[in-house]
Amino acid sequence: MNKFKKVITLVLMVVLVCSMALTTGCSNKASSTSGNYKKTDVAVTIDGEKLTMADMLYYIYSYESQIDYMDQMYQYYFNTGYWDMEIEEGKTIRQDSKEQAMTTAIRYEVLYKEAIKNNYSLTDDEIATIKENSVAVIEEMSEEQLKLTGFTEETVTEIQKKWSLTDKYYQDLIDALDVDDEAIKASIDKEEYKEYSVEYILVPTTTEDAEGNVTSLSDDEKKAAKEKADKMYNIVKESGKLADGVADDDDESTVYTDLSFLPNDENETTNKTFMEEAMKLANEEISGVIETEDGYYIIRMVDNAATTKYEEAVTTAIQEVEDAKFDEEFAVLEKSYNVEINDKVWDKVVMGNNTIVATTADTTSTEE
Repeated sequence: MNKFKKVITLVLMVVLVCSMALTTGCSNKASSTSGNYKKTDVAVTIDGEKLTMADMLYYIYSYESQIDYMDQMYQYYFNTGYWDMEIEEGKTIRQDSKEQAMTTAIRYEVLYKEAIKNNYSLTDDEIATIKENSVAVIEEMSEEQLKLTGFTEETVTEIQKKWSLTDKYYQDLIDALDVDDEAIKASIDKEEYKEYSVEYILVPTTTEDAEGNVTSLSDDEKKAAKEKADKMYNIVKESGKLADGVADDDDESTVYTDLSFLPNDENETTNKTFMEEAMKLANEEISGVIETEDGYYIIRMVDNAATTKYEEAVTTAIQEVEDAKFDEEFAVLEKSYNVEINDKVWDKVVMGNNTIVATTADTTSTEE
C-alpha cells in the first residue's frame, strides 16, 4: 500500500478506534510538554484555507500512535527508546515523523480540493455507511473520551466524509498512472519466493523461562514426549487431520499451528531440520514423527507451491513504482497551490508529546 494511502487509512481508523480505553493514547489532549501552541493556532494555510492545530492533531496522532507502539516494544525488548533513534545522520524518528505529519496533511488537503474541483461525490450508500460508523463510534465512547477528543456524531461524520471523498479521488489518480503491472511482475523471479505452507504439531522437549533461557527436559520427560507424539501420529495418520491429534490434549505446552517459510530466505529462523523434512512432503501428505533439537514434530503439507510471499513482493514492487510516479504528479499539482506553513506554531510541536495519554495522566480537558 502506498505510504500516503497507509497513513490516510490509519488516520481514518483514528475515529474508529477512539472507543478503546484511554490507555491507548487516543486523545485530543495535548500534554504539558507539547509546546505553547493552542488548538486554535493556525499551523498551515493552503490557498487561503487554514488548518489549525486541532486539525493537525488528527495527522499527528496517526504517526504518534504508530511510533508510540514501536517505542513500547523497544522499551520492553531492548530497554531503549525508539523516538530518538536516528534514521539517517542528523535526523531522528521524532523529527522525521513531524515532517511526515505535515506532508501528509498538505497532500490530503490538496487532493481534497482537487476532488471537489473535479466534482467527486459520495453515493447515498457510502454516506449511510459513514453515518452508521459515526453513530457506533459515539455510542461506544465514554463521556470522558468525548470530552477529551471533542468528537460529536456530526464532526465524526464530516471527517469521514471528507476522508472518503479524498480517498476516491486519490485511488483514481493511482489507477490512471502509466504503470505496467505485468512488466513489473515479470521482472520478479518467482523461484526466489518459492514458499511452503504447512501445519504442524509440536511436542516440545525444551522449556523457556521469562528471560528467554532454554532448558532441555530430562531423559524421562523426553521419552514421555516421544510417546505422546507417537500416539498423536497414530491418530492423525488415520484421519488425515492434525487437529484430531490434539483434540483431547490439554497440555498447554503442545503447539498446533500453521507456518509458511521460504527456504532461500537468509533471514529465515524456522528450524532447519523441520524445513528439510517438510520440503520432502507432497501436498496433503503427513510426515512421521520428526525429532529436532526443540521437540517432536508432525507436519502436514498444505501447499508446496504457495505464492503469498511472491504476490506480496509483486505488490510491493508495483506500489514502489506507483509511489514514485504519484510523487512526480503531486509535485506538479502542489505548485498550483499556495502553501504557507506557520513555523512560529509548527516549530513548537514535539512529536510524541501531543496525543499520547499515559494511564496515570490527568484527563481534564485543556483550554482551547
